Amino acid sequence: MKFILSQTLEGEIMKIFKQIKNIIIPISAISFIFISHENIEAKVIGKFAHGAASTSEYGKTITEFANRVNARTNTLEIQVFGDGSFGGTQTLIEGVQLGMIHLSPAGYGSLGAFVPEFGAMELPFIFGRELDVDKVLKVTESDLFEEWQDMLNKKVGARVVAPVWYYGHRDILVKKAATSPSGLKGMKIRVVPAPLYVEIMKALGAVPTPVDWPEVYNALKQGLIDGADAATDSIEYMKFYEGADHYLGTHHITGLNAMIANKEWYDSLSTSDKLILGDQLVWFQNNFSKRLQGIKPGVLKRLSEKGVTIHNIDLNAFKNSVKKAKVAQKVSKAGKWRSNTLDRFRSVLTNAGFEVNF
Repeated sequence: MKFILSQTLEGEIMKIFKQIKNIIIPISAISFIFISHENIEAKVIGKFAHGAASTSEYGKTITEFANRVNARTNTLEIQVFGDGSFGGTQTLIEGVQLGMIHLSPAGYGSLGAFVPEFGAMELPFIFGRELDVDKVLKVTESDLFEEWQDMLNKKVGARVVAPVWYYGHRDILVKKAATSPSGLKGMKIRVVPAPLYVEIMKALGAVPTPVDWPEVYNALKQGLIDGADAATDSIEYMKFYEGADHYLGTHHITGLNAMIANKEWYDSLSTSDKLILGDQLVWFQNNFSKRLQGIKPGVLKRLSEKGVTIHNIDLNAFKNSVKKAKVAQKVSKAGKWRSNTLDRFRSVLTNAGFEVNF
């Protein structure tokens, strides 16, 4: 059974797509048909929507991905819509479900709204401080992950076509010096309003405080919060360092997106176009992960130059606090995961070569 949208939410989504309808349709009408030497073939349009800034490293690499696909085929054209023009993450997933969007990156936590077990991919400290794409792929090639994919297909009509689109580790930026969880005690730390993020901050002794992303900067400047949980590069480009100047490189969550595709659209592609799309998805998967990890030293250097103190933290203390608080078990219970999910996921992680922290 497919996920059923509320009338209000579906109405809002339809408004978004109607607003850009006049842009999309003329482009599609022009490019939908082309003439080859002897045959008239239909060109399939793939609308790729994402929420990142087009000028960000992520946005620029997505555009490069689309250009690489389009240069390799005359029967498939990827059109990119960035800057959140189609809405936020949840709206994008629902757009894929409705077939109004064909491709979109989705965080595993967001996919957890449809298949709760996908949230296991964001459990703290499971993938290490340096992303090893090949090891993570072993996890996504497991029977367990395949079961989650099947559930996503049944509920949303979507499939994961690339499982490891890395967008950075999550760290902590605070107003006061801290090198261990004891230093965070009582601090109001901004978190994503989801059980996983809330439970992690509770385990670290902080007071988890949900704040909408666009409001984080002002909340820090006005002293409404004492810090924020965020990816390192976003600390720089959102200028959070102007409101808090102590950086803790906890890397407590590995930020991974799954690239999802509308299944009906994907199944309509020719075999050759599926291969081209797949090859370029792998190119992005490998290239961007390395590119993003490569720019992090420069980000930290610039933050330091702007007055941010980069602390040497007691990483084991952070890991032990999360493990002792049974964060994974609490999140599993809150999300109503199937009873054997954690045990099976622990086995999958171990077989892939990861250290299990729950």
